[in-house]
Amino acid sequence: MATPFETIIDCFLGKITDDMYLELTYEDTMRDAKLFLLDAIPYFEFPRFALYDYDAELEKYNIDLTREEINILALLMKTAWLER
Repeated sequence: MATPFETIIDCFLGKITDDMYLELTYEDTMRDAKLFLLDAIPYFEFPRFALYDYDAELEKYNIDLTREEINILALLMKTAWLER
């Protein structure tokens, strides 16, 4: 089984509060969050999995990420969001 980007994005969205996302469509929110995810990947230090083993078109990792790995990516996404 593979981890969909949506799982990581949902974890990220649970960590932030931004009224902007209330005004966007679901599709626009997911598109914006996907950019945060792709920006966050290089900042993941010492991963135990292949960071770039994902399918961008299907929007999923080709492997199962652990809950810890999902949380780390979500926190890195939050950092990118805060820098915006």
